[in-house]
Amino acid sequence: MMFVVGAVLLDQFVFPSVPAMAWFVPVFFVKLLISHLLKEAPYSDRQQPRCAVVADQTLNPSGKDGRDC
Repeated sequence: MMFVVGAVLLDQFVFPSVPAMAWFVPVFFVKLLISHLLKEAPYSDRQQPRCAVVADQTLNPSGKDGRDC
């Protein structure tokens, strides 16, 4: 957060800025800060079932395969 505040202060007082674009630098640096703080996670387009049970009625008439789900 200190880097964001420092960048905004540098932009406002050191570098000349166009008045119509004064909002861009603060919003951009806050966006960068938020996006770098998020923890990345792998993407999966479908959820994996915890326990896939396939009951074979000919081998096991009870329908259970011996696994606890």
